[in-house]
This record gives sequence, C-alpha cells and structure tokens, in this order.
Amino acid sequence: MAKELGLRSSTRGVLVPTKLAQALDTAAKQSPSAPRGRMRGQELRLARSLDLDDAACAGFVLAFVGQGVSVTGTAYGPSAVLLEWALHAIASVLRCELLEDDAPISAAPDVRRAAAIAYLDGYEAEVRAARREAGEIDGGAFVKWLAREEQIALTPNASFEELPMDDPERLYEHLLESEGVEEVFVSERELVRLQLRFVARRPTK
Repeated sequence: MAKELGLRSSTRGVLVPTKLAQALDTAAKQSPSAPRGRMRGQELRLARSLDLDDAACAGFVLAFVGQGVSVTGTAYGPSAVLLEWALHAIASVLRCELLEDDAPISAAPDVRRAAAIAYLDGYEAEVRAARREAGEIDGGAFVKWLAREEQIALTPNASFEELPMDDPERLYEHLLESEGVEEVFVSERELVRLQLRFVARRPTK
C-alpha cells in the first residue's frame, strides 16, 4: 500500500532541494549512524556505505510545489521506512509541517532510524553482492526485485525473460501491458529511476 508523505512550510523557498540536502547533513551530524543524504535534482538519495554519486543508491523521486512551500513523496513497500525517516528528519531540522496522507503528524526521526538503517544496510549489501558476481543485468531479476519492493504486483507464475532494459520508457509500457503484471504502482518517472538503479548494479570499470 502506498503512503503519501509531505512537508509544508508557510514560507517560500524553505523546501527546495538545497535546503533539504542541508537538513539531511545536519541530521547526519546529530546522529553519525544515520543515513547520509543528498538531493540530485528532484531525487532524494540516501546511503550508508555507497557513495551518494553512485547511481545504485537508494532514492526517491520527490515533487516540489509552490516555489519551495511544499514537497511530497510516495513510499511503497519495504523502502517506505527509509523515506519516512528522511522526511521526519528534514521536518525536525527545518521545523516545517510534516504530513502523512494529508494529515499533520509529529516528526519523530529517532523512532524510525533503526528501521531505516536496517533496510538500507540490506539493500546496499545486495548491491555489493551483485557487483561481486558480475553477472548480466537480467530483466526477470529486475521484475522480481520490483515485486519484492512492492513497486508492482505480479500474477501467479509470471515469467519475464526478454525485457527492453535499455529503454526505460518502453519498459514501462511493456509492464503496463504485460499479462504477468497485475498492477504497476509507480509512475513512469519513478520506474525510470528504479531501472537506472538496478542497471547500476553492474560492476564499475
């Protein structure tokens, strides 16, 4: 189930990518064990051991509205705890309003930190293992990963072999039309980022 999370400020310019990145830096200094964060355009990247410039980093596409007055993100599946922690941490530092499914809630990043770290450590261990194995990026493995992350829902006995992994837009259309896919929960924009993350598991040269 998707969870809509958002930040809202009464002042313009508070919730722009640079401000969010600064807030995450502050959160990391306050708790050295916390994930590190960076904004790359409108993408929020979070990491523990990976470099934040690594395209395989865990990340979320955010929507910025009203010249820095509000920002929203959608959390799906196991990675939801990571986005929740990040927005709670940002809200705590910037003293802005935090929303969950459009309802105001109190920021509590400390409560969510352990779960966020556990998810991120597991995710990054999977990336490192894929790079050690140095195998081909398989479309079937990508779809299984999407299903495990609850970004899509598959039909029983769904099978995927040849997928256009080099063309994210065509890949999105393929998944929407596939009889093996019951539902695609993410937008085309989000799927493009997920595909780039998965392909980046190839060993770096």
